[in-house]
Amino acid sequence: MGTSEAMNTIDRELDAAKIFDAQVRRAYAHCALLLARKNHAAQAWMRSLLPVAARAPWDAVFAFCGYADDLSDDPRRSAEDRRRSYDRFAARFFGVHRAAAVHEDTKGAGRHQDAAHTDPADHSEDSDHSENSDQSEDSEDSELLVCLAFSDVLRTWHIGEDSVALASQAVHDDIGVSAYATVADLERYMNGVSGQHAIWVSTVLGLTGPDDAVGTAGATAWGFTLQTLDFLMDLEEDLRLGKLYLPLEDLERCGTSRDEIEHAVTARRATAPLRRTIGLQVDRAEHYLAKAEQWARHAAAPAGQVVLTSLAGARQALDDVARGDNDPFPLMPPPAG
Repeated sequence: MGTSEAMNTIDRELDAAKIFDAQVRRAYAHCALLLARKNHAAQAWMRSLLPVAARAPWDAVFAFCGYADDLSDDPRRSAEDRRRSYDRFAARFFGVHRAAAVHEDTKGAGRHQDAAHTDPADHSEDSDHSENSDQSEDSEDSELLVCLAFSDVLRTWHIGEDSVALASQAVHDDIGVSAYATVADLERYMNGVSGQHAIWVSTVLGLTGPDDAVGTAGATAWGFTLQTLDFLMDLEEDLRLGKLYLPLEDLERCGTSRDEIEHAVTARRATAPLRRTIGLQVDRAEHYLAKAEQWARHAAAPAGQVVLTSLAGARQALDDVARGDNDPFPLMPPPAG
Protein backbone atom coordinates (compact mmCIF):
# COMPACT_ATOMS: atom_id res chain seq x y z
CA MET A 1 0.00 0.00 0.00
CA GLY A 2 1.44 3.40 -1.01
CA THR A 3 1.77 6.32 1.37
CA SER A 4 -1.16 8.23 -0.14
CA GLU A 5 -3.43 5.19 -0.03
CA ALA A 6 -2.34 4.41 3.52
CA MET A 7 -3.13 7.96 4.65
CA ASN A 8 -6.53 7.81 2.98
CA THR A 9 -7.25 4.61 4.89
CA ILE A 10 -6.09 6.16 8.15
CA ASP A 11 -8.28 9.23 7.51
CA ARG A 12 -11.33 7.00 7.04
CA GLU A 13 -10.55 5.19 10.28
CA LEU A 14 -10.16 8.47 12.17
CA ASP A 15 -13.46 9.72 10.78
CA ALA A 16 -15.14 6.50 11.92
CA ALA A 17 -13.69 7.00 15.40
CA LYS A 18 -14.98 10.61 15.39
CA ILE A 19 -11.52 12.06 15.89
CA PHE A 20 -11.59 15.46 14.18
CA ASP A 21 -9.11 17.77 15.92
CA ALA A 22 -6.15 18.26 13.56
CA GLN A 23 -3.37 17.71 16.12
CA VAL A 24 -5.06 14.70 17.69
CA ARG A 25 -5.64 13.19 14.24
CA ARG A 26 -1.96 13.70 13.46
CA ALA A 27 -1.05 11.94 16.71
CA TYR A 28 -3.23 8.92 15.93
CA ALA A 29 -2.03 8.79 12.33
CA HIS A 30 1.56 8.82 13.56
CA CYS A 31 0.81 5.81 15.79
CA ALA A 32 -0.67 3.93 12.85
CA LEU A 33 2.39 4.63 10.73
CA LEU A 34 4.78 3.61 13.51
CA LEU A 35 3.08 0.23 13.81
CA ALA A 36 2.94 -0.25 10.05
CA ARG A 37 6.70 0.26 9.83
CA LYS A 38 7.29 -2.46 12.39
CA ASN A 39 5.56 -4.87 9.99
CA HIS A 40 4.24 -7.12 12.78
CA ALA A 41 2.13 -9.60 10.83
CA ALA A 42 0.13 -10.98 13.77
CA GLN A 43 -0.74 -7.52 15.04
CA ALA A 44 -1.76 -6.35 11.57
CA TRP A 45 -3.95 -9.43 11.18
CA MET A 46 -5.66 -8.80 14.53
CA ARG A 47 -6.14 -5.14 13.65
CA SER A 48 -7.89 -6.12 10.42
CA LEU A 49 -10.54 -7.98 12.46
CA LEU A 50 -11.48 -4.87 14.46
CA PRO A 51 -14.42 -2.59 13.76
CA VAL A 52 -13.09 0.35 11.76
CA ALA A 53 -13.82 2.81 14.57
CA ALA A 54 -11.66 0.81 17.00
CA ARG A 55 -8.51 0.78 14.88
CA ALA A 56 -7.15 4.23 15.74
CA PRO A 57 -7.33 3.73 19.53
CA TRP A 58 -5.90 0.23 19.09
CA ASP A 59 -2.94 1.81 17.30
CA ALA A 60 -2.47 4.37 20.06
CA VAL A 61 -2.37 1.70 22.79
CA PHE A 62 0.09 -0.51 20.91
CA ALA A 63 2.28 2.42 19.84
CA PHE A 64 2.50 3.65 23.44
CA CYS A 65 3.38 0.19 24.76
CA GLY A 66 5.81 -0.42 21.91
CA TYR A 67 7.57 2.88 22.53
CA ALA A 68 7.94 1.98 26.21
CA ASP A 69 9.25 -1.48 25.33
CA ASP A 70 11.84 -0.07 22.95
CA LEU A 71 13.20 2.18 25.68
CA SER A 72 13.19 -0.44 28.42
CA ASP A 73 14.58 -3.34 26.35
CA ASP A 74 17.21 -1.60 24.21
CA PRO A 75 20.13 -4.10 24.21
CA ARG A 76 22.61 -1.38 23.26
CA ARG A 77 22.26 0.45 26.55
CA SER A 78 22.93 -0.28 30.21
CA ALA A 79 20.09 -0.95 32.63
CA GLU A 80 20.74 2.40 34.29
CA ASP A 81 20.47 4.27 30.98
CA ARG A 82 17.36 2.36 29.99
CA ARG A 83 15.66 3.11 33.30
CA ARG A 84 16.56 6.79 33.03
CA SER A 85 15.16 7.01 29.49
CA TYR A 86 12.03 5.11 30.39
CA ASP A 87 11.36 7.17 33.52
CA ARG A 88 11.74 10.37 31.52
CA PHE A 89 9.28 9.10 28.93
CA ALA A 90 6.77 8.09 31.62
CA ALA A 91 7.09 11.49 33.32
CA ARG A 92 6.58 13.21 30.00
CA PHE A 93 3.45 11.20 29.29
CA PHE A 94 1.88 11.97 32.66
CA GLY A 95 2.68 15.66 32.16
CA VAL A 96 1.01 15.69 28.75
CA HIS A 97 -1.97 13.71 30.03
CA ARG A 98 -2.58 15.90 33.07
CA ALA A 99 -2.28 19.09 31.01
CA ALA A 100 -4.90 17.77 28.59
CA ALA A 101 -7.19 16.75 31.46
CA VAL A 102 -6.94 20.21 33.03
CA HIS A 103 -7.82 21.80 29.71
CA GLU A 104 -10.84 19.52 29.36
CA ASP A 105 -12.04 20.45 32.84
CA THR A 106 -11.65 24.18 32.27
CA LYS A 107 -12.69 24.46 28.62
CA GLY A 108 -14.89 21.43 28.08
CA ALA A 109 -12.87 20.77 24.95
CA GLY A 110 -13.32 16.99 24.86
CA ARG A 111 -11.60 15.57 21.81
CA HIS A 112 -10.78 19.06 20.53
CA GLN A 113 -8.24 19.85 23.24
CA ASP A 114 -6.12 22.53 21.57
CA ALA A 115 -4.21 23.15 24.82
CA ALA A 116 -2.97 19.56 24.77
CA HIS A 117 -0.59 20.65 22.04
CA THR A 118 1.60 22.24 24.70
CA ASP A 119 4.17 19.83 26.06
CA PRO A 120 4.95 20.48 29.74
CA ALA A 121 8.08 18.31 29.60
CA ASP A 122 11.47 19.75 30.44
CA HIS A 123 13.45 20.00 27.20
CA SER A 124 16.79 20.29 28.94
CA GLU A 125 20.06 18.89 27.62
CA ASP A 126 19.52 15.50 29.24
CA SER A 127 16.14 15.07 27.54
CA ASP A 128 16.65 12.29 25.00
CA HIS A 129 13.21 11.75 23.52
CA SER A 130 14.62 11.66 19.98
CA GLU A 131 17.41 9.21 20.77
CA ASN A 132 15.83 6.31 18.90
CA SER A 133 16.12 7.21 15.24
CA ASP A 134 13.50 4.65 14.22
CA GLN A 135 10.99 6.50 16.40
CA SER A 136 11.59 9.92 14.83
CA GLU A 137 9.78 11.26 11.81
CA ASP A 138 11.41 14.27 10.20
CA SER A 139 10.64 17.33 12.33
CA GLU A 140 7.73 15.70 14.17
CA ASP A 141 8.16 14.94 17.85
CA SER A 142 7.31 11.25 17.69
CA GLU A 143 7.21 10.75 21.43
CA LEU A 144 4.86 13.68 22.00
CA LEU A 145 2.48 12.43 19.31
CA VAL A 146 2.41 8.96 20.88
CA CYS A 147 1.70 10.54 24.28
CA LEU A 148 -1.08 12.73 22.87
CA ALA A 149 -2.84 9.84 21.17
CA PHE A 150 -2.66 7.53 24.17
CA SER A 151 -3.83 10.33 26.48
CA ASP A 152 -6.84 10.82 24.22
CA VAL A 153 -7.63 7.11 24.52
CA LEU A 154 -7.54 7.26 28.31
CA ARG A 155 -9.78 10.30 28.49
CA THR A 156 -12.24 9.16 25.82
CA TRP A 157 -12.73 5.69 27.29
CA HIS A 158 -12.46 6.82 30.93
CA ILE A 159 -9.43 4.67 31.72
CA GLY A 160 -7.89 5.71 35.02
CA GLU A 161 -4.41 7.12 35.29
CA ASP A 162 -3.78 4.66 38.13
CA SER A 163 -3.81 1.81 35.61
CA VAL A 164 -1.05 3.49 33.59
CA ALA A 165 0.89 4.22 36.79
CA LEU A 166 0.71 0.52 37.69
CA ALA A 167 2.00 -0.46 34.25
CA SER A 168 4.72 2.18 34.37
CA GLN A 169 5.97 1.01 37.75
CA ALA A 170 6.09 -2.59 36.56
CA VAL A 171 8.24 -1.64 33.55
CA HIS A 172 10.50 0.52 35.72
CA ASP A 173 11.05 -2.27 38.24
CA ASP A 174 11.58 -4.96 35.60
CA ILE A 175 14.51 -3.14 34.01
CA GLY A 176 16.70 -4.10 36.96
CA VAL A 177 15.32 -7.62 37.42
CA SER A 178 17.09 -10.67 35.97
CA ALA A 179 14.56 -13.28 37.15
CA TYR A 180 11.44 -13.70 39.30
CA ALA A 181 11.58 -15.98 42.30
CA THR A 182 7.97 -17.17 42.34
CA VAL A 183 4.94 -17.45 40.09
CA ALA A 184 3.25 -14.82 42.24
CA ASP A 185 6.15 -12.42 41.67
CA LEU A 186 5.98 -12.97 37.92
CA GLU A 187 2.21 -12.52 37.88
CA ARG A 188 2.53 -9.19 39.68
CA TYR A 189 4.84 -8.03 36.91
CA MET A 190 2.52 -9.44 34.25
CA ASN A 191 -0.47 -7.68 35.80
CA GLY A 192 1.33 -4.39 35.39
CA VAL A 193 2.33 -4.86 31.77
CA SER A 194 0.19 -7.38 29.90
CA GLY A 195 -2.76 -7.25 32.30
CA GLN A 196 -3.23 -3.49 32.12
CA HIS A 197 -2.54 -3.47 28.39
CA ALA A 198 -5.28 -6.04 27.81
CA ILE A 199 -7.69 -4.04 29.97
CA TRP A 200 -7.01 -0.91 27.89
CA VAL A 201 -7.63 -2.78 24.64
CA SER A 202 -10.76 -4.53 25.91
CA THR A 203 -12.12 -1.21 27.18
CA VAL A 204 -11.64 0.33 23.74
CA LEU A 205 -13.45 -2.68 22.26
CA GLY A 206 -16.35 -2.18 24.68
CA LEU A 207 -15.73 -5.42 26.55
CA THR A 208 -14.90 -3.89 29.93
CA GLY A 209 -15.93 -0.80 31.80
CA PRO A 210 -15.52 0.96 35.15
CA ASP A 211 -16.02 -1.33 38.16
CA ASP A 212 -16.40 -4.35 35.85
CA ALA A 213 -14.67 -7.02 37.93
CA VAL A 214 -15.61 -9.89 35.62
CA GLY A 215 -14.46 -8.06 32.52
CA THR A 216 -11.24 -6.93 34.17
CA ALA A 217 -10.43 -10.47 35.29
CA GLY A 218 -11.19 -11.87 31.84
CA ALA A 219 -9.10 -9.25 30.07
CA THR A 220 -6.24 -9.81 32.50
CA ALA A 221 -6.35 -13.55 31.79
CA TRP A 222 -6.20 -12.75 28.06
CA GLY A 223 -3.11 -10.64 28.65
CA PHE A 224 -1.51 -13.31 30.83
CA THR A 225 -2.09 -15.95 28.15
CA LEU A 226 -0.38 -13.95 25.44
CA GLN A 227 2.41 -12.78 27.75
CA THR A 228 3.24 -16.33 28.88
CA LEU A 229 3.37 -17.44 25.26
CA ASP A 230 5.66 -14.49 24.50
CA PHE A 231 7.96 -15.56 27.34
CA LEU A 232 8.38 -18.92 25.61
CA MET A 233 8.81 -17.45 22.15
CA ASP A 234 11.35 -14.87 23.40
CA LEU A 235 13.20 -17.15 25.83
CA GLU A 236 16.43 -17.09 23.83
CA GLU A 237 16.29 -13.35 23.14
CA ASP A 238 15.48 -12.51 26.76
CA LEU A 239 18.39 -14.57 28.02
CA ARG A 240 20.73 -12.62 25.75
CA LEU A 241 19.47 -9.53 27.60
CA GLY A 242 20.12 -11.18 30.96
CA LYS A 243 16.41 -11.87 31.58
CA LEU A 244 14.72 -15.12 32.53
CA TYR A 245 10.92 -15.12 32.66
CA LEU A 246 10.63 -18.66 34.03
CA PRO A 247 9.94 -18.53 37.79
CA LEU A 248 12.91 -19.81 39.76
CA GLU A 249 10.61 -21.92 41.91
CA ASP A 250 9.58 -23.76 38.72
CA LEU A 251 13.23 -24.49 37.96
CA GLU A 252 13.73 -25.89 41.44
CA ARG A 253 10.58 -27.98 41.13
CA CYS A 254 11.90 -29.42 37.86
CA GLY A 255 15.33 -30.20 39.29
CA THR A 256 17.25 -27.66 37.26
CA SER A 257 18.94 -24.28 37.58
CA ARG A 258 19.22 -21.07 35.67
CA ASP A 259 22.68 -22.02 34.42
CA GLU A 260 21.39 -25.33 33.06
CA ILE A 261 18.48 -23.60 31.35
CA GLU A 262 20.80 -21.01 29.80
CA HIS A 263 23.18 -23.69 28.52
CA ALA A 264 20.30 -25.71 27.04
CA VAL A 265 18.82 -22.67 25.30
CA THR A 266 22.20 -21.48 23.99
CA ALA A 267 22.84 -24.93 22.54
CA ARG A 268 19.22 -25.27 21.43
CA ARG A 269 18.95 -28.62 23.20
CA ALA A 270 15.56 -29.54 24.59
CA THR A 271 16.86 -31.28 27.70
CA ALA A 272 14.52 -33.15 30.01
CA PRO A 273 14.67 -30.45 32.74
CA LEU A 274 14.00 -27.73 30.18
CA ARG A 275 11.02 -29.67 28.81
CA ARG A 276 9.61 -30.13 32.32
CA THR A 277 9.98 -26.42 33.03
CA ILE A 278 8.36 -25.46 29.74
CA GLY A 279 5.54 -27.90 30.52
CA LEU A 280 4.70 -25.95 33.66
CA GLN A 281 4.49 -22.73 31.65
CA VAL A 282 2.24 -24.35 29.05
CA ASP A 283 -0.07 -25.68 31.77
CA ARG A 284 -0.24 -22.26 33.38
CA ALA A 285 -0.92 -20.54 30.05
CA GLU A 286 -3.73 -23.00 29.33
CA HIS A 287 -5.28 -22.16 32.70
CA TYR A 288 -5.19 -18.44 31.85
CA LEU A 289 -6.54 -19.19 28.38
CA ALA A 290 -9.54 -21.16 29.66
CA LYS A 291 -10.49 -18.27 31.95
CA ALA A 292 -10.14 -15.75 29.14
CA GLU A 293 -12.16 -17.88 26.74
CA GLN A 294 -15.01 -18.21 29.21
CA TRP A 295 -15.16 -14.43 29.51
CA ALA A 296 -14.85 -13.75 25.77
CA ARG A 297 -17.60 -16.25 24.84
CA HIS A 298 -20.07 -14.19 26.84
CA ALA A 299 -18.81 -10.86 25.49
CA ALA A 300 -20.57 -8.84 22.85
CA ALA A 301 -19.83 -9.66 19.22
CA PRO A 302 -17.83 -8.80 17.17
CA ALA A 303 -15.37 -7.61 19.80
CA GLY A 304 -15.61 -10.84 21.75
CA GLN A 305 -14.82 -12.75 18.58
CA VAL A 306 -11.64 -10.71 18.16
CA VAL A 307 -10.46 -11.91 21.57
CA LEU A 308 -11.50 -15.50 20.82
CA THR A 309 -9.58 -15.40 17.53
CA SER A 310 -6.51 -14.17 19.38
CA LEU A 311 -6.88 -16.93 21.95
CA ALA A 312 -7.36 -19.56 19.23
CA GLY A 313 -3.96 -18.63 17.82
CA ALA A 314 -2.42 -18.89 21.26
CA ARG A 315 -4.06 -22.27 21.85
CA GLN A 316 -2.67 -23.58 18.59
CA ALA A 317 0.84 -22.53 19.55
CA LEU A 318 0.54 -24.04 23.03
CA ASP A 319 -0.86 -27.28 21.60
CA ASP A 320 2.05 -27.46 19.18
CA VAL A 321 4.52 -27.15 22.06
CA ALA A 322 2.71 -29.80 24.09
CA ARG A 323 2.59 -32.19 21.13
CA GLY A 324 6.32 -31.65 20.68
CA ASP A 325 6.92 -32.88 24.24
CA ASN A 326 7.37 -29.29 25.45
CA ASP A 327 10.24 -28.46 23.11
CA PRO A 328 10.21 -24.62 22.98
CA PHE A 329 12.56 -24.15 20.06
CA PRO A 330 10.04 -24.45 17.20
CA LEU A 331 8.36 -21.36 18.67
CA MET A 332 11.51 -19.29 18.52
CA PRO A 333 12.96 -17.40 15.57
CA PRO A 334 15.79 -19.27 13.81
CA PRO A 335 19.29 -18.60 15.11
CA ALA A 336 20.87 -15.44 13.73
CA GLY A 337 23.19 -16.09 10.82
